[in-house]
Amino acid sequence: MNVDQLWDFIKTTLATDTSVESNIYNSYISPAKLIQNEEENEYLIVVTSLVAKNFLVDFLPLINDLIKRKLHHNVGLKILTTKEYNVQKKTQPEQTSPISIVKSKYNFINFVVGESNEQAYKAAKKVGEKLGTLWNPLFIYGDSGLGKTHLLKAIEGEINTNPLRLKALYLTSERFGSMVVDLISKGHQAIEEYKQKLNDCDVLLIDDIQFLAKREKTNEVLFSIFNNFIEEDKQLVITSDKGPDELNGFDQRMITRFNLGLSVKVQAPDTRTATLIIEEIIRDNYPEMTLTEEAIKYLAAYYSSDIRKIYGTINRIAFWKESEHSTTTSPVSLSDVQYVLRDVPVVNIGKLSTTKIKEIVAQRYGVTVKQIDGKTRTAPVTNARHVAMYLTKDILGLSYVKIGISFGNKDHTTVLNAVDKIQKRSEADKDFKKVLSTIKNDITIAR
Repeated sequence: MNVDQLWDFIKTTLATDTSVESNIYNSYISPAKLIQNEEENEYLIVVTSLVAKNFLVDFLPLINDLIKRKLHHNVGLKILTTKEYNVQKKTQPEQTSPISIVKSKYNFINFVVGESNEQAYKAAKKVGEKLGTLWNPLFIYGDSGLGKTHLLKAIEGEINTNPLRLKALYLTSERFGSMVVDLISKGHQAIEEYKQKLNDCDVLLIDDIQFLAKREKTNEVLFSIFNNFIEEDKQLVITSDKGPDELNGFDQRMITRFNLGLSVKVQAPDTRTATLIIEEIIRDNYPEMTLTEEAIKYLAAYYSSDIRKIYGTINRIAFWKESEHSTTTSPVSLSDVQYVLRDVPVVNIGKLSTTKIKEIVAQRYGVTVKQIDGKTRTAPVTNARHVAMYLTKDILGLSYVKIGISFGNKDHTTVLNAVDKIQKRSEADKDFKKVLSTIKNDITIAR
């Protein structure tokens, strides 16, 4: 199979994969080229822009598996922009290892530390530095999108690049589970060989263990591997969305073993930490793009509950900047960000809440939050109530029922009429529309 046939196979597979959005495929994967470097036993994926490169990094493990499926052996795999590839052809620099390319975005250096994740960071870093068993297992838990995977892959990179040549292996629970199911169908010998393969590692990292709940045969294999690592004094690191005692669907003996070592929780970052994360992402991935302070505060307030959303949002802004305003050097403003995200519903993450909206609207109109939630029907209070309901729908994207409940148990039709009334008024009255925009800005950049 030549390189063109291999790339056609990969693209066809990715085009039908449900995890690959069609717009990402059409914009970034389809225009890319696959180039073989026979001297280094590696393949280069050459993409059109830095935006495309950042999108494709997440698909490297999948692409690598597809190549291995066809060639039946491992190869190096790197992503380069056209500009980087042309420079490499001229200078022929020393090649970077496949591991460092795939893992470069997940290391301890670029993990932004705050009060919400400091304990998990310190524990993970000690495991990576000490290269021996500290707490077995280290159990890191917290909601999705808060950096647990980043810490696991940082440990993996730290171990695998150490001069002692120790071996760390990162597995998602889905991959582990599907491998075990496949091996069970092949018989006892296949399972034992797989267990031995894992036991040859010095550090085993399993991500999102909660997805293995209620899978008895898979957990029997996991239990055996777990015991071998404990007995041989090898390190286990596990992540989950819940603490060990809150996990359902596991035998008590498994829960007991989860509790053997150290459990640390990762929480949503505060606004300050989220701001640092945003600045770090931009600095590392889009150094030529700048955002105004107001725009960064806005993103930090909206998306601090999910770091993955921060990445995705910045990628979206960068794509907009590159495709529509690539010739301008002015910073991306708050209004630019709001325009780019105009179709994205914003969830209530605690930083921006119905209460916060009502407080700012009440202050603007000289009434109290209690009056807004109450039954007073005087013109100033009614106007403030309607504006607050409208902005709650616009900013938080809550249902009419939920908004009604949060405004003193009002009926959802009351909310619907209020939103409709304010919408029509803003379309007819330019001055009123400017007032709404000012209040919205006050809400969205509130610390």
